Amino acid sequence: MNLVLPFCESFVIISIVWGINGFAQAFMWPPIVRLMSTYLSEKEYSYAMVRVSWGSSFATIFLYLGCPVLLNYLNWRPIIFICAVGGTLILVLWITFYKKLFSAEYRVGESKKDDKKEADLPLPKFVFLPIVLIMLGIICQGVLRDGVTNWMPSYLLETFG
Repeated sequence: MNLVLPFCESFVIISIVWGINGFAQAFMWPPIVRLMSTYLSEKEYSYAMVRVSWGSSFATIFLYLGCPVLLNYLNWRPIIFICAVGGTLILVLWITFYKKLFSAEYRVGESKKDDKKEADLPLPKFVFLPIVLIMLGIICQGVLRDGVTNWMPSYLLETFG
């Protein structure tokens, strides 16, 4: 939907496409939480959730500082398109690597030692890739979601003067 949005001309069509996009994004969080709760220990899950929350907060700060600067050089259409391309690249990386990341040999909760000692932080190296991908997705989502407060006035000015 984000790849389609910059090509929409009518405010009604933009609203419909944006609504479909928001509805689809609402389905993103339950699977992420499920994957993290399934494949991470309780301690690692807590650690990862804090990092995911940080990603959202940093994205919001970046948006409110960066969007006004970007809008001096670009209108809302190329900015949304760039974010959509970034999201698509993240999707391709996820599809390419998710099976390897969540295969049985990489399961975090399973100890290979007899002492069954709980994994210490920091997280194992292989967990950082999905967390980075999730954070990049959150940043792109934040650019598209929170940026509307900056892009809508620009759109209204361009459309209605």
